[in-house]
Amino acid sequence: MASKQGFKTLVAPNIFDAYVNPNLLLYLVASNLLSASTWEFAEKIRARVANANGGGARPIRRSIEEIQKVLDRSFRHLHVTQVAELYGELDLAAERARLGPACVDLALGQILSTFEARIRSGAIPAAGLQPAIDRMAASRFPAYSYGNIDLIRAKRTLLGSSHASVRGVTSCVDETAIFAALAMTLQKGSVANVIALSSPSHTSAFGWTSEGEPWWFYGKNRIYFADGWRTAVSQAQEGGAQEVFDACLGDLNRITSVAGTFDLETGQTSLPDAHIDEIATQMDAFFGVRLRQLDAALSRPRLSCAEDPLADCLRELLGAPSLDAAEEILAAADDEASQGVLYAYRSLLVKDLHPYLEAAREQPKCRQLGLILSSPADALSVIASMDGAASIFGSRDRIAMPDETLLFRAGTDRDKALLLHVLLEHLAPRAGMSGAVETAFGATRSFVRIGECLFDAGAGKPVSETSEPILFRFGGEL
Repeated sequence: MASKQGFKTLVAPNIFDAYVNPNLLLYLVASNLLSASTWEFAEKIRARVANANGGGARPIRRSIEEIQKVLDRSFRHLHVTQVAELYGELDLAAERARLGPACVDLALGQILSTFEARIRSGAIPAAGLQPAIDRMAASRFPAYSYGNIDLIRAKRTLLGSSHASVRGVTSCVDETAIFAALAMTLQKGSVANVIALSSPSHTSAFGWTSEGEPWWFYGKNRIYFADGWRTAVSQAQEGGAQEVFDACLGDLNRITSVAGTFDLETGQTSLPDAHIDEIATQMDAFFGVRLRQLDAALSRPRLSCAEDPLADCLRELLGAPSLDAAEEILAAADDEASQGVLYAYRSLLVKDLHPYLEAAREQPKCRQLGLILSSPADALSVIASMDGAASIFGSRDRIAMPDETLLFRAGTDRDKALLLHVLLEHLAPRAGMSGAVETAFGATRSFVRIGECLFDAGAGKPVSETSEPILFRFGGEL
């Protein structure tokens, strides 16, 4: 993660970034623990558990159940076709050029085979997935992207006023990151581990209490404890635990824990052997069988690599009692780890703003728009047409990506400056403009310069000079 390229991936990861670097989930979890939104939910969960009466459930189990209920009540999970309708689509040719065709095509192949298996089994009607399959054949894929809980909550406004009760819009990766973060806010010592069981088509959370009781959070509308899982298996029309698991997550190929990821297909792992053994023991006890996916992985030679830089910090964050405590733990963390979390959080209090610019340059909607604009005046008109000046994160010291500013039609002067910066870079060659684009953030206003032209980004207007002291600068040659 130490390179700018590594930090860039944490800023606005999409579904293929998550496939290439599954460890980014760790940074999403930690960034959620920096959000007041997470701790607001945590307080509600604590209050509900404290006020609960009867039922006989132990407090930790009730707490885990309440986390699932909070997610189920508060967030709307989009169907694959709704993702495309709301956020647009990724150009698979561009993704292959950006990440390499091998990994993109491998992920696509696994997703497609899972879709087809679910259609064959009758789990999902063909009409529900066929549009996405057809678009994949046309080199388009729903624009799944992942971020901090505050971005997830901001997305609720995209649904319109008829969905005012929805607190956010999620995907499975978002839900797993929020679930894990909320589990980490429970009383220290009550949760032993939270890990992710994932594949290209789905991500879920698996964990166990300090007393050794496991659970599986399959998605916002479904959580199992061991007794509930046994009931689900017994009620299945055919097959046993393996077949029921395969219907849920048959393409399981990765396990991600605080230390990093265990790739079940290649054997590459940053998890210590003892931790892998512990995970296998808990999964065996929960599912009632040694899953074939895990069994095959454990039979292969392991290729060990170093733990993720965030590992020690996450161990400290497990059981953190408050937002202040989480901030203190992160501040004391390894520099590479703490900077990575700040990028995932979209803080401008990082040491180098360049990764934000690098990520912004790859935003697909902004790139497409920049290639049809013909002059700086056109780019300024895009800025001037926006309705709002508020941050989607609720803070001017956090930065939105250009596609988000376009999607929400709102942003601070800093958000709009980053959008204008990248639009100018995209259109400059066709407009005959030379020179690097540079952006400057002041205390109240932001400015973008190309050549002799200077613009007030918040107002969307040309100006003759910067009118206040500059706090941050970034830009330069491509």
